[in-house]
Parts: sequence; C-alpha cells; structure tokens
Amino acid sequence: MRRSLLAVCSFLIAVTGCAGIKPPKELPPPGRVPSSIRAQAVVEIKRLIPVSGRANVIAKSPASFRIEVFGPFGQTAALLSSDGETTYVLTEKGIEEFRKGDADVPYSLAPEDITSLLIGGTTAGTQALAGADIRRDDAGRLKSFSKATPGKEDLNVSLDDYRDVAGAHIPFIITIENGKRKIEIKYKAVEVDPDIDDGVFKPDTAAAEEVK
Repeated sequence: MRRSLLAVCSFLIAVTGCAGIKPPKELPPPGRVPSSIRAQAVVEIKRLIPVSGRANVIAKSPASFRIEVFGPFGQTAALLSSDGETTYVLTEKGIEEFRKGDADVPYSLAPEDITSLLIGGTTAGTQALAGADIRRDDAGRLKSFSKATPGKEDLNVSLDDYRDVAGAHIPFIITIENGKRKIEIKYKAVEVDPDIDDGVFKPDTAAAEEVK
C-alpha cells in the first residue's frame, strides 16, 4: 500500500513539475535586409494642407528614398525624397531643400534613418535610436521609438504589421510623427532588391510645376 501511495505521489509531483516548466520560446530567424525596395502604398501626410492617397515608395541603401503621393487625377500631390545628401520636400509652395545635418530637416531624421525604416533594416537600428526610448518585438525587430531633443518637437516612430517578403521582414505600416508633421505609410505591395536608377531620387522642375 505504501509503495502504491509513494508511486502515485511521485507521479503527481513529476506531472505537476513538468506542467509548470514551459519550453523556451523559439524566435523566428532574423530577416535579411534588402538593399532596395519598390512599393505601392497608401500614404497620409499631416501638414498645413493635409494630403493622402495612393503612393509610390522607392528606397535604396544607404540613404536614398522617394515617397510620392498622387492626387485624384494622377498628379503629384506631395513628394518627400532624398539622394543621400539633400532632402527635397515638394509642397503646394514648391520644392524645399534641406542639406544633410540641417537642424530643421523634416521629421528630425537623417536620410539614412528614413531609408532604414522603409527597407526594414531596423534590427540593427538607425542613428536616430541613440538616446531614444525603444521597444522591440520578440524577434528583435523595432516596433517603436520616441526621442526628445531639447529645442525640438518630440519624435515618435512606430512600425507594425511586419511581413516576410522574399526572406526580408518588412513593416507594412510605418508612422513618423514630429510635432505638427506626421506621415503614415501603409504598403500594399512590396518588391525587394529591384534595380533602381539613382536619378529618381532627385525631383525635377516639372514635378514642382505640377504641384503649383
């Protein structure tokens, strides 16, 4: 009888103990970082005159990108672009240019920071992460960060809906907010590592005339 009772107790302890121990969570492998992307998207830009609509997004490492929003008749309604040295903002007033390192560069982000966010190269992080409050998911992918800089508006960035595209982890929703400026990008389709002509990152005069 004692042996039977002892056997039952031992069995219960073993079962209870095993139930309390959870196997370690297996993390998905980190996605590869593409050198470039081309995407169809819906983009909303908050500014003096808000703009939203279908858009084309092109980005090429290390610091070139083009976010072009189209109006109801296919005209360019807004454009944010950079060739790595100069950032161009196309608005109803025309083209504004910001040199790399300017204090009032849009969204307080360097071209390489925006490019990194667009292509999903956020596992290693961006320059903007220095001194920021950072949140990552279980796979180490960047989910959000906020940063306060004296004399400037707070910067808040969030990335959501990561999807595997040809082995790359791409955030399909990207939001960048910096005071009165806010841009939300929702990818609809993404192509990774396409060949991209560097000439597309510098807007031409014709595009400026369309907006005017």
